[in-house]
Amino acid sequence: MTEESKSSLLFNKDETRKTIQENTDLAGEQVGKIFEVSKPRKEQWIRVRGKSLEDLFWKNLVFLKDQDNGIEEPWLLHGDTELVTKLLQIFEGATRPVILAPFIDQTGTEFVWVCKQPAKGMRNTIAHKSGKIAIEHSQKGWRKVYWKGNQEGYSCIKPVDPDAIEQQDFDKNYSIADICERAFEGKIIDSLDHTQVKIFRGQKL
Repeated sequence: MTEESKSSLLFNKDETRKTIQENTDLAGEQVGKIFEVSKPRKEQWIRVRGKSLEDLFWKNLVFLKDQDNGIEEPWLLHGDTELVTKLLQIFEGATRPVILAPFIDQTGTEFVWVCKQPAKGMRNTIAHKSGKIAIEHSQKGWRKVYWKGNQEGYSCIKPVDPDAIEQQDFDKNYSIADICERAFEGKIIDSLDHTQVKIFRGQKL
């Protein structure tokens, strides 16, 4: 058998189509946008969805380190009052209430900003207050928002000339709830049997 014949057996279009079909059947085609969880960055101009804080969702999140890369990731706690109370007790010390603030930047890309707020018994610091203020201001127009440290919190700056920033419209196909749900797809803890609960408690998987 020639080298060319071997290659044609190893790499062929029929197998490609079969592989794609098999994996599509298993996982399903990904439909729609992906919304990344991200803090605003200094190089961005942002606008936050909604007209006031009341338009946004406040949720309980637990912040867990990924076992592979050590990066802290937010997980959404979801369920009835009894279940969420139990989850908060299990993850005590690692949970925080947050404001979920979907925003768009000057390139037209949409994200979800997880803005931490004080848990019960915590002081309401400048970090918490400045985050809320930055969200409210960013609901009124373009703002440059970035973290300046625990002593100063978030900086929120208006553009000198707002017309210099190209108008970007929020995608009307997605509500605030839709965006938050997509941003936390695969990152929702909704059961006491969830893998992340077992890992945190040192249980066998």
